[in-house]
Amino acid sequence: MYKVASLIILFITTIDCVWAQTTESSTLDEQMNNTLRSNDKMTVVIAVLCVIFIAITAYLISQDRRLKRIEKEILNPIRNKSNNSN
Repeated sequence: MYKVASLIILFITTIDCVWAQTTESSTLDEQMNNTLRSNDKMTVVIAVLCVIFIAITAYLISQDRRLKRIEKEILNPIRNKSNNSN
């Protein structure tokens, strides 16, 4: 049952991708790209995406450091208790 459902979903998504690549959509994409490039908006979009990516990466790194510090604080008393009991 799951194999049939997954095959149907795969078939539907494949057909959708093929339909999406018609000449009308490609000309619309080209027009949009030309418009964005002519007004220098493409560089603004790329710059904003880069800033967002860098901000998310920095946030994740800071959260990772905080979690490591908290893990050390939690594990150190447990390790000290087990070492003192010996």
